[in-house]
Amino acid sequence: MYLIALMMMFMLVPAAYSYPKGAPPGACDLMSPNHGVNVHAQTVPSPYTITVSPSTYVCGDTISVTLNGTAFKGFLCQARPNVNNYSTVGSLSDTDPSVIARNRCSGEGTSLTHSEPGNKSSFTFSWTHSGTTNGDVYIVCTVVQSKLVFWNKLTSSAITYSGTATTC
Repeated sequence: MYLIALMMMFMLVPAAYSYPKGAPPGACDLMSPNHGVNVHAQTVPSPYTITVSPSTYVCGDTISVTLNGTAFKGFLCQARPNVNNYSTVGSLSDTDPSVIARNRCSGEGTSLTHSEPGNKSSFTFSWTHSGTTNGDVYIVCTVVQSKLVFWNKLTSSAITYSGTATTC
């Protein structure tokens, strides 16, 4: 009887899945880690910051990006002209291949994700402008602290176009 009750309890607990080798391509649009049923983004302020340097660009520039904060296990980052629309601009490249793996969301270099589940407190990568976009660009990241604790679509300050060309 005890065994049956224990089995019933485990069947009622929602599953929580994780992706230790990075976010799957299905996470690209909403940037949600899809860790299982009833697992939702945190609504309290995030302990993470995304800083960019410099904060302006001209055609072809490369910008340094750093994600900092308390220990985290996973992330998915993209450069977007509009935070809430799934459209990426330019390319992202990693500086530490043991921590970061490219995620082919909508083409090579459009997203970066973790390649192993170990704790990280900071990582730096680069965004390189390409294409014809000459408006503001934002680095958007979802950061996973644990399977059940994550912050969705954290956003850097705007990277502003400072060139004079109307198209690149």
